[in-house]
Amino acid sequence: AYLETLHVFAAESDAQVAARGGNEPRWYLTRTSLLLLPHHEHSLLHAVLTLGSDHYEAWAALARGLEAGRTPFELRHGTRVFEYYAAHPQAGDTFDRFMTGLSRTTSRAVAADFEWERFREVVDVGGGHGTLVEALLSRVLELRPDMSAVAGALRGNTAQEVLYLAGNQITDEGAGLLADALRGNTALKKLGLEWNNITDRGAGLLADALRGNTALKKLDLGWNKITDRG
Repeated sequence: AYLETLHVFAAESDAQVAARGGNEPRWYLTRTSLLLLPHHEHSLLHAVLTLGSDHYEAWAALARGLEAGRTPFELRHGTRVFEYYAAHPQAGDTFDRFMTGLSRTTSRAVAADFEWERFREVVDVGGGHGTLVEALLSRVLELRPDMSAVAGALRGNTAQEVLYLAGNQITDEGAGLLADALRGNTALKKLGLEWNNITDRGAGLLADALRGNTALKKLDLGWNKITDRG
């Protein structure tokens, strides 16, 4: 079944197959299939996982949804979208990654194609990780987050359990400041550092800091510049 799936994928997305010593296939990544890698700059992996399962199944109920005045998703899964993801954390995490990647890609285009300098106030409604605001600041004001202030606040934190700093162009220097703050933090349970510029050196600093930290349960470093060595 797995090979049959790969053959379908090959026909649909330009993956290449070649014979290797008989009937055993060899698979090569093309420019199209590279988009399914999780760390590709424009990865579509989580979009495929989200739209190809939960939502694809719901589309079959589109006609019934129109007749009943309800969403197809609710008819298929028995609950609304965000209630479903709250009850299914793994699917919810995949959906969050899909939306973050989509926002990061579109925000760059939006920031580049309009004359934002003439606006005095911009509001990113439902901005999630703030990728649109970050893109606008990078273009118009060339601002970067003050990691010293963030680390200082984290060092004195006794209540905050979740902190998302995704898409803030954090470098190894910023990772080092966060690492120092984590050494004495006993409250934070989840730290999101996806979509930054942290390399193996920054990952090492964070790892060293966590040796004595028993509070943090999840550290997300996806979509950084960390190799297998990190």
